Amino acid sequence: MSLTLTPPSSADVQPLRPDWVKALFAKLSARYGTLFADRYSGVPQDILLAEWGAELAGFSGEDIRRGLDGCRDLKFPPTLPEFIALCRPPLEPHTAFMEAMRNMHARDLGKNPEWSHPAVYWAAVEVTHYDMRQTTYSAIRARWERALADQLRQREWPAIPRALVALPAPVKGNGPSAAVRERLASLIKVKRIP
Repeated sequence: MSLTLTPPSSADVQPLRPDWVKALFAKLSARYGTLFADRYSGVPQDILLAEWGAELAGFSGEDIRRGLDGCRDLKFPPTLPEFIALCRPPLEPHTAFMEAMRNMHARDLGKNPEWSHPAVYWAAVEVTHYDMRQTTYSAIRARWERALADQLRQREWPAIPRALVALPAPVKGNGPSAAVRERLASLIKVKRIP
């Protein structure tokens, strides 16, 4: 089972600007030449720009770059659904779980690892740090897949917070110093006076 990184469309997300879609088409035309023009020759350009713009609404520059990079392996220009899949490839839950385990451990050490997608981090937070560290994938699979799917349905995610280095455990000693014991004793005496 794989989950798509493409969130559902939402009315409040603006379509990709027509000039950006034109720039994307220019790159695809430069890469594929007449193959790209021929693929869409029967579609009026204003309709083509509007459809690609609407379907790529909410995609980041990084998403579009990922899509263009994915075209390097394609002999023919992509259709719109193929390009969307290149921009936000399906995410295999087991792979995402392994990434989350590895990265949560790195965060325990005060490191800030790269995440393939913010949904992976937030799904790990939802499952809980303890369960991510103490439970096997087979035991937590359904819960993990549900948490990951829930996260992938969102359009935006909070920034992944930087890892914090834990303070060292207090050093065990002989208890409070003589001055602290003396001050505590004086406070106790004051409280006992009616």
